[in-house]
Amino acid sequence: MKYENVDRDPDLRKSSDLGEFRTSWMPRLITFGAVVALVVGVVIVLIYYSPAWGPNQWGNVGTWVAGIATSLAVIVAVWQTNNANKQARSAEMRAYEEAREMANRHRAEIAAADQRLIDQLNAQRSIEQIAAISRIWGVLAEVQRHVWLVDEAMHKIEKDGESRELLDLAYDPYDAAKSQVKAAFTTSYMLVHDTEVIALLEKTEDAQKALEKAVQKAYRDHDNTLYHDQGSLISAMHAVNDLRDETINLVKLKISPLRAAPLIPGHTSTHPAASPEGS
Repeated sequence: MKYENVDRDPDLRKSSDLGEFRTSWMPRLITFGAVVALVVGVVIVLIYYSPAWGPNQWGNVGTWVAGIATSLAVIVAVWQTNNANKQARSAEMRAYEEAREMANRHRAEIAAADQRLIDQLNAQRSIEQIAAISRIWGVLAEVQRHVWLVDEAMHKIEKDGESRELLDLAYDPYDAAKSQVKAAFTTSYMLVHDTEVIALLEKTEDAQKALEKAVQKAYRDHDNTLYHDQGSLISAMHAVNDLRDETINLVKLKISPLRAAPLIPGHTSTHPAASPEGS
């Protein structure tokens, strides 16, 4: 790992730039300098008492002492520089680690916030899908209520000889309720993306269309003197109602807020009824 600000600053050069002068050599160098100083001192003392040693010889002693002192001073300076360099690099490494830890913590917080948002959006989307499917069954229940009223009108005509106008009065509200079915299914197709749920909705819509055909046939073919086929109407309604429990169980499994599907940005339903051309 490279720390550019240290490498570029001449006052904060890496310890590797100092060559052989490392902290592990300092005790040896200081010991060596002390031994040299001691030897020089002993030599000076011995020479001092030598008859052959005169003023000319003593003139070089100062130069020797100064050289030794200079060498020791350079060694100490290098050692201090090395220590300062290590401390600077250690401080920078700590700062780098702290910055990296802070950045990682910040990224984790952002990821957690994003995940919470996704969970909330998924839950909200699931609630919208469940509401749309619930509206389908509310509309179907209202349609079937009017189917029973149409059936009742037919019975009165057959049993009491009432006029066909009674049937027309019952059929018109049924026809108005039936018009809400397509809008309810189309809304669900636009919101739901699970293929199994869509398939079950299509099956329910087909059963509802079969019921509507049965009601329409009974209305058109009804004769005041003959009984209508009530069994076909009841069978058609049962075919629709039998899908209710299956729908509830599948919605719990596939669209429950606790089992929300992953958020798909830009997702649009592929069902034909969800597009303007299919509506």
